Amino acid sequence: MRRWKNQFIQKVFVRAADRSESGEVVVEFIMLATVVLVPLAYLILTLASLQAAVFASEASARDAAYILSHDLTAENLAIEQLDANFSSYLREEQGTGKLSYRCDPMPCAVGSLLLVRVETAVPLPLIPGDFAQTLGAELPVVAEYAFPVEGLVIRHE
Repeated sequence: MRRWKNQFIQKVFVRAADRSESGEVVVEFIMLATVVLVPLAYLILTLASLQAAVFASEASARDAAYILSHDLTAENLAIEQLDANFSSYLREEQGTGKLSYRCDPMPCAVGSLLLVRVETAVPLPLIPGDFAQTLGAELPVVAEYAFPVEGLVIRHE
């Protein structure tokens, strides 16, 4: 019995040593991990940049609507707030947003609804800014916010 056991063990080890595929599992694992993890990391970077732009745009639209609803001539203050929001949420090379607003109904009066729109474009990560604009490798982000113009009087009957 013992002799049979020793022969079996020797055959198993000899077969394992004769295999020409030994060590390929590590190479296959590294290749598979590279193929899966690199695109996954790029996707995470893209989503993080996009989410930061959404936060900056939404905060800027809300702040600009609040500022302009109190004083429609304070456009410079609203633009300063927009720049401050974008600089706190995004990297400097990602740029800033474009602010536009209008009243509904026109002209703006007490009780009108002020509609503010902030637009920006987020370049894809790891692509230089000028090259991304040339290729169109940017994701557009738009945030809109509505706020009543101050001075609205609500009467209870």
